Amino acid sequence: MSRLAAVLLLALAAIGCGADGKGFTPFGAPDFTATDLNPDSSTYDETRTLSAERGQVMLLLFMGFACEYCRIQFAELRTLYHGWRAEGIGADGLELWVIGPPIAGHQVGEFADGSDVPCFIDGGTGDESVYSMYGAEIDHLFLIDRQGTARHRLDLFVAPLGLEASRERLDALVRQLLSG
Repeated sequence: MSRLAAVLLLALAAIGCGADGKGFTPFGAPDFTATDLNPDSSTYDETRTLSAERGQVMLLLFMGFACEYCRIQFAELRTLYHGWRAEGIGADGLELWVIGPPIAGHQVGEFADGSDVPCFIDGGTGDESVYSMYGAEIDHLFLIDRQGTARHRLDLFVAPLGLEASRERLDALVRQLLSG
């Protein structure tokens, strides 16, 4: 590996593995309502509201359903999520939701790839869109505590879950939120 490549990797790791991104401040997670479009989810076609999930740690993943990179990140996160649940960690207190842009509704089933994770389309516009309310971009993962505060934001483009340090940081954050 060239010296420049090594420096760039270290710089990206320093930025991304901090988990909260530069300048992230916790905030009250804005409420929204959406319909689960994943045909493999146990809540398929049900309308879900974030505030109804208070008391659980919520992982909100903002993804592009047609994006191959997003599918890879989702697969990594899904593996972690199911691993936590298999360990009994957050079995009744941890939920993962995926939120995609409105133009990709027909791609949810293919994206979910047999997963039981609820997938939603951001149906809002302008300031009313879920992406806008959270200041989110594709590949952002928000960790919301049991009281409904968005405590952490990870940028999975900068710190992909394929990196062990990113997985370890996420694991520590989830365990911390579940224990609090």
